[in-house]
Amino acid sequence: MDDHIDFVTRQLEAADSLSGLLATSFIGLEMVERGTLLLTEIAPLQTRPAYVTAYNEATHASGALLEAPTLIWPSRAAFASDRHRELAATVADLSLTVSRALLNAVNLAADPADRVACLGAVRHTGLVYAALRQVP
Repeated sequence: MDDHIDFVTRQLEAADSLSGLLATSFIGLEMVERGTLLLTEIAPLQTRPAYVTAYNEATHASGALLEAPTLIWPSRAAFASDRHRELAATVADLSLTVSRALLNAVNLAADPADRVACLGAVRHTGLVYAALRQVP
């Protein structure tokens, strides 16, 4: 998660227009939501109320930002070209890399439940790969 936070932080610092700041801020708020949700799940019981409050407020913050009229997402026209194919190929390659990593994890895992979980994830990741490669 730290790498994602670093990436979003760099994007926020590089944004130089209002629409860019709003879009990257929204993405940042999504990361804040994910981080605080994770904290509600892993934190000791005595600290969870604070993290639940933080998560709820992060959710409200992103909801409030959605009301900004200048918050503009790329239109479908921007992706009408073959750009979607490039993205699909990149995501397919990533899914293949994840599958390889999971297969390595299977070889290292001593617990049969870990092996089963990894193999199940490999199966689904393989289906992602297959579906993305079918795109004409």
